[in-house]
Amino acid sequence: TETAAAIMASVTAEITGAPGVVSVGLGPGAAAVANGVAYASLDRAPLLVLTDSYQPGSHDFITHQKYDHQALFAPIAKGSEIANAVVFLSSDAASFITGQTLSVSAGYTMM
Repeated sequence: TETAAAIMASVTAEITGAPGVVSVGLGPGAAAVANGVAYASLDRAPLLVLTDSYQPGSHDFITHQKYDHQALFAPIAKGSEIANAVVFLSSDAASFITGQTLSVSAGYTMM
């Protein structure tokens, strides 16, 4: 499950010292990972969650997969915690990410 994946990534981060990374699907996947994100936050383990999102206005006809990521993660994550995401996205480990719109803002601009 997504929660288990986030907890495993959190523990990996604690052991290695490198940020843990978990990738989840759109909508329900992001909602399901929230418990694991809270676990990582309590342990102060660096965790980067990658999730799909729709660009505003691009898929207005799809409603069943839309979640307000900001409202979902705001009580758990802090804006100051995006530093690990920036480091990851600047590293060679993120070289496979091309042609994507990535919002690294603790969910403040995600729809």
